[in-house]
Amino acid sequence: MKHFFQFSLLLLALLPATATAHDLEVDGIYYNINGNEATVTYRGTSYDEYTDEYSGDVTIPATVTYNGTTYSVTSIGDEAFYECTGLTSVTIGNSVTSIGSYAFFGCTGLTSIDIPNSVTSIGDNAFAYCSGLTSIDIPNSVTTIGDEAFDHCSNLNDVYCHVADPLLLTMGSDVFYRSSDYAGRTLHVPAGSLSAYQADSRWSQYFETIVEMGQTAGDIDGDGKVTVSDVTNLIDQLLGGEELPANADVNGDGNVNIKDVTILIDMLLNGE
Repeated sequence: MKHFFQFSLLLLALLPATATAHDLEVDGIYYNINGNEATVTYRGTSYDEYTDEYSGDVTIPATVTYNGTTYSVTSIGDEAFYECTGLTSVTIGNSVTSIGSYAFFGCTGLTSIDIPNSVTSIGDNAFAYCSGLTSIDIPNSVTTIGDEAFDHCSNLNDVYCHVADPLLLTMGSDVFYRSSDYAGRTLHVPAGSLSAYQADSRWSQYFETIVEMGQTAGDIDGDGKVTVSDVTNLIDQLLGGEELPANADVNGDGNVNIKDVTILIDMLLNGE
């Protein structure tokens, strides 16, 4: 019996220790550690081991301190918040440079996310199936967006991209694929960037309207709102061959014509 017990202990000693995905947990957020840097991750040994380990409003700090050591939070790992449907908002600290693949996949309750100007890359399917998102800001620090990063974001109607030139972005395949009905979806771009985004099919094919920030599409008279007066002004200026402001191109196709008048009228009739 004694020999059997000793043999059993030997077998236990030889078995590999159970792996854990996270190295530490602070204030309800799980991290992996590499040197003096921390990556936000999921709880447990795999992304689907726990359900909704993150919920409500979550703030990811720029630094985290554990047992007297302070780490810089530099990334959000792959599948970190995967299908955390109870997650409602996320504020990301300005030390984070990357958002991993599938990081927020299926977070259907997520309605708000603050991406800081430190982020340079957004991974494949990072926000896919986030049906609660109605708008997203892409800071001008971003240089890479992965495949189908915003796939099936069915209510994502306003995208604010602060990158001055779309050619500065390495675009994955179909970034906004199946995100919503393209009708009514608006891409807001920096002043002076309108023609560049209109000419880039990676962006223009997914948006009915592209408008420079600070301008309201169809606000011809510049009073900050779209009214019947704007329809009248647009028709008059078209008939008179006058030079039109950039926001007269309501559908963002690079031309101002009767189609823009029709869309403007539809916007008024639908109360948009």
